[in-house]
Amino acid sequence: MRILPDVVSNYLKENHLSPMHAALFELDQNGRLREAFGAFDVFDIVAPEKESLVIERFPFLDGLLTEREEEIQIKDVNLSHSKLADVAILKEDNSFFVVFTPTKKSASFNQEVQSHNTNILKDNKQKSLGSPALLADILLSVNVMAWTPESGAFRLKTYPAPWFIKLFPELKTQTYFEDLFELFPYLDSFLPTAKEVWSGKNDKVAASELWSESRDNEEVYLQAHAVKQNNRELLLISTENTSSFEQRELIQKAREKSLYNEQLEKTESRLRNLLNFKNQFVSVVSHDLRSPLAGVVNGMELLLDDDIFGKGLNDEGKELLQEMYDELVKVLDYNQKLYHWSNLELGRFNIEKANLKASQFKQPLIKRFEKHLSDKQLALEFSIDEDFSFMADESLFTQVLNNLVQNAIKFSAPGQSIEVNAKKENGKGVFEVKDHGVGIPEKYQQDLFNNLRRHHSRGTAGEKGTGLGLSITKNIVDAHEMGIRFKSVENQGTSFFIDISI
Repeated sequence: MRILPDVVSNYLKENHLSPMHAALFELDQNGRLREAFGAFDVFDIVAPEKESLVIERFPFLDGLLTEREEEIQIKDVNLSHSKLADVAILKEDNSFFVVFTPTKKSASFNQEVQSHNTNILKDNKQKSLGSPALLADILLSVNVMAWTPESGAFRLKTYPAPWFIKLFPELKTQTYFEDLFELFPYLDSFLPTAKEVWSGKNDKVAASELWSESRDNEEVYLQAHAVKQNNRELLLISTENTSSFEQRELIQKAREKSLYNEQLEKTESRLRNLLNFKNQFVSVVSHDLRSPLAGVVNGMELLLDDDIFGKGLNDEGKELLQEMYDELVKVLDYNQKLYHWSNLELGRFNIEKANLKASQFKQPLIKRFEKHLSDKQLALEFSIDEDFSFMADESLFTQVLNNLVQNAIKFSAPGQSIEVNAKKENGKGVFEVKDHGVGIPEKYQQDLFNNLRRHHSRGTAGEKGTGLGLSITKNIVDAHEMGIRFKSVENQGTSFFIDISI
C-alpha cells in the first residue's frame, strides 16, 4: 500500500477521515499530474493520466494552485453526476496534493435514502412507488428543492426549504412558478444544459456552477442540478455551505467567471443574429441588383458593337463609353461575388453533384477571360488528363476555378503565363492554378482564407479586389469535402491546389 505524504496523513487524521475512502493527486507547480492513487471508484471517476494537466479535468482548481502554504478546503464539489466530495488542496515542498473525501452531505443523504427505502418496504400500500411526501422530507433535510418543467413553467415537487423562505418569504405557499428564471437569473445560462439533459434518451445528471443570492444583507450560495431519471425531468436547487471567508471568496470567483462566460455567450448569440441579418440583407440586395445591372451591361455591349451607333460618337465619346462599360462589368462581378458569399455564409446553397470531366472547364475559362488575358498580354496554358473525371457541382466548381484564374491574372505581369493543370496521381485528383506573378507576402499567408481578415491587394495593373474570392472558394471546396492548399514565394508566383478524392 502506498505510504501517504505527511501533509496528507495529518490532514486526514485532524479531520477524522479514513484514507480508505480518499482519492489523492500529487501535482507539480504547473498543475501536471505526478501520481494519482486512492479510492477513485468512491466518486465514480477515473484517475487522470500521468503528466496530464489536471485543471482541464477539474476546472474548479483554476487559480487555486498558489504558493501559499496554508491548506484550502472546498466543500460539496460535484465531481460526477450526484457524487459530491470535499476537496482539500495542500502544499509541501514543490508539490501540491489535492485530496477528495466524501462529503458529510453525501453521508446524510445516503442515510436518509436508506431510511426512506426501509419505510417503503414496511408500507404494503406503496411498495413500488414509495411515498412522495416522505421523499420530499428527505430532500428538505439536505436543503434541496425540486421542480418539474411543465410547458415553460416549473411545478414545485417538494416543500420550500428554509433558504428559499429566507430569500422569498412571500412565495412560501406557491407551488407553480412561471417566473423561476426571474427569481434566479443565473439559471438562464444553465437552461441549455438542462434542456439537453431532459431531451436525452438516457438517465443523466448535470450540475451548474455555484452562484449566490442575497436578501436583507444575507447571502445564500446555491447550485442547480438538471436530472433525468426513469423518464422524469427534475430541476434540483440546493444551498451550499460556504461559511469561511476564503470559501466565499472562491465561490465569488467561480460566480464571476460563470457570469462572464454567460455574458460572452449572450454577446456571441447577438452577434450571430446580427451577422445573419447582415448576410440576409446583402443576399436580397445583391439578388435584386443582378438583373438590372446585367441588363445595362448587355445593352452597353450592343452599343459598343453597333457600327452605326459608333459612327455618331467621336473618339472621346467612345473612350468614355468603354470606361463606363468596364466599370459596370466590375460592379456586376462584385455584386455576383457578394451574392455568392452571403448565401454561402447563410448555408443557402444546394450541392447538386454530377460526374464532370476535368477537360470540360478548358473552353469556358478561355472564353470567360479572353479579354482580360488580351488586355494584360498574358497566356493561359492547360495540361489536363483527358480521363480525369470527378463528382462535383458544375456551377459551384466553375466559380472556384474562375476565382483562382482571376486572382492569377490580377497578380501577373504582362508577358507572363498562367497554367491550369489537372491530373490524377496516387488515386486522387489535383487541380492546380499556377501563376508566375508577385506572390503572396508571408505575413498574409496564415490568414489567407480567413474571411474576417481579408487583405485587399491591388493587382499589377492597379486592379481593385473585393477580398471575397478566396473566402467563397474555401467555402465551396469545404462543402464538397475537398481540400485546398497553396504554395507562394514573393516575386516568384503562387500555385493553388484543389485535392479531390476520386
